[in-house]
Amino acid sequence: MKPFTKLFWKSIFLIFILGFSVPSQAQKRIQLSADYALFRYDSRADFVEVYYSVRNAPEAVMKLSVMRNDSIWTESTWINGKNDSLRKEDAVLGRAYFVAPEGKYKWKLSARDGQDADSALFEKILQPFPTDRLGLSDIELASTIQFGTDRSSGNPFYKNSLIVVPNPTLQYGIRQNLLYFYVELYNVLDGIQGEEYHTKVSVLDENRKDVEKVKPIVRKKKKSNESVVDFGEFGLFGIGSGKYVFSFSIQDAQGNLLAEKTKPFWIYNPTEQAPTASTADLDKEFNGSPFSGMDEMTLGFEYETARYVMTDQQKKMYSALKNPNAKRRFIYEFWRTIGTGPNPAQPISYETYKKRIDEANMLYSTLQMQGWKTDRGRIFLAYGKPNDVERYPSSSGMVPYEIWDYDAIEGGVVFVFADLSGFKNYSLLHSTKRGEVYNPEYERQLKSGF
Repeated sequence: MKPFTKLFWKSIFLIFILGFSVPSQAQKRIQLSADYALFRYDSRADFVEVYYSVRNAPEAVMKLSVMRNDSIWTESTWINGKNDSLRKEDAVLGRAYFVAPEGKYKWKLSARDGQDADSALFEKILQPFPTDRLGLSDIELASTIQFGTDRSSGNPFYKNSLIVVPNPTLQYGIRQNLLYFYVELYNVLDGIQGEEYHTKVSVLDENRKDVEKVKPIVRKKKKSNESVVDFGEFGLFGIGSGKYVFSFSIQDAQGNLLAEKTKPFWIYNPTEQAPTASTADLDKEFNGSPFSGMDEMTLGFEYETARYVMTDQQKKMYSALKNPNAKRRFIYEFWRTIGTGPNPAQPISYETYKKRIDEANMLYSTLQMQGWKTDRGRIFLAYGKPNDVERYPSSSGMVPYEIWDYDAIEGGVVFVFADLSGFKNYSLLHSTKRGEVYNPEYERQLKSGF
């Protein structure tokens, strides 16, 4: 098979078999956010609720595929916005569910609009909730909770006399400073000694320490029913950007912990400084790091190379800094916490990243440009070494080109590079990776070289 024919069929395979394609750059990509929570169904099964938010595709085709013990168990397909959903601002919020007896489960939720698609995959071993002791459901984080009426029973987010509108993104901050939560308690009468108990809700940092700006809320409750619904709201004002943990716990009257559930979430609030577990320790660590004494030229180089694995928000935050000391501290904090944000880059250490820069310079440098600045260098730094590289030398009517495969990213993606100039500086022509260049006409450039 000729190389170009192989490339063509490889592209068709990736688009239709893997079910992933990218629209033109002028179009907004479909964006799917998803979360789930487990509740008790009966003594033998769990009730799994899957919540999702779809942007830029109000009538996407949704599909939920559930595998149990490595075999397809159930599948369902529906049109986004048609049932079990509601519109909120520029997104459509929806809900799907299934009842699950004990077993090992994987479930995949996907959204497709034409050839544009996005998906979320979950995996968990499910067991029925205990019947002989106190139990807690998962915590459902929400954007709003309000009391419903009898007429609310048709609302997809109505349950136990409440309308619980989920927040599948798990992100709070500038536009959403109130965190709403919903949780169910089981076997309260027999599982708690005495006539009363305490509930405690709190926000913890990554070291499971209480965040100073948010005081825990402890409420005294009397036992009344075997199953109880607990819900409320929590103000997140003045908390800096970062990853946090929401905790809901049950204590007896003496303050002994009986049960606890936690849920991670993220805050984006650039006007506030994120709390630190030990400022003195971090200051000492920073002062002993290579960043503390960097001159501005070296600091600029560190930022330019790190941009490949920064989010847009982090780039904006750095660009707004004018003081060199603030920039040094920013770069230090970036490498200390990389991989902890809501859309983290692949977790990687500073030392490993520096090795990638050296390797990129050795492999991809040209007479005009250092290797890390080239397209191949950027992809190598951001995503690491590809699983496979197919190289096609120059042939009649075609320029040299390469196809890089990454099997572990988004279910499998490719990058196509070509030497359009003839000076060994390969340009990125096309990729199936979300957020990268998409050029469905790249074959023409391979033939013509421009």
